[in-house]
Amino acid sequence: MSNLNLKPSDIDYLFSPEAIRDSARKMYEHVNSGAGHFKIHSEKLNGTVQYVLDVIHKKYPDLNIPFHSRWGHFRVGNTDRTQQLLQLSDKLEMARTKLDLVITSVLLDAGAGAKWSYFEKSTATTIFCTSNFSIEPHCSRYLTKVQLSPTETIVD
Repeated sequence: MSNLNLKPSDIDYLFSPEAIRDSARKMYEHVNSGAGHFKIHSEKLNGTVQYVLDVIHKKYPDLNIPFHSRWGHFRVGNTDRTQQLLQLSDKLEMARTKLDLVITSVLLDAGAGAKWSYFEKSTATTIFCTSNFSIEPHCSRYLTKVQLSPTETIVD
């Protein structure tokens, strides 16, 4: 495994709203330059913004919008599965583990893992994990660890 030599401030930046905005700006500029596989329809931006505002005001007239994130998916059934991540003392390993977990979760939501299952002993719940993603016995020593060998691919 390569060592990226990231400082704690680098890791903090990667998980910040500023990093999200910077990445979104780079993607916007890339696509707006004509590169990539997407096209921006600036003429539709105002209508799209108004639609989103209308939905927000209809569903949340008091504008008290509940926080939603991918992490909420790991806190179901009164079990906070993210607590294991907080026990990792190495911030870089914690960042890698969080990315593994979230990226895999997104792929599963997209239908990339119909055979995926993981039996969580502590709650007697079947959740996610598969030999297609994990090369460790019984999925992983961590509930949240995902690995691929260099010769494996996620999608054909």
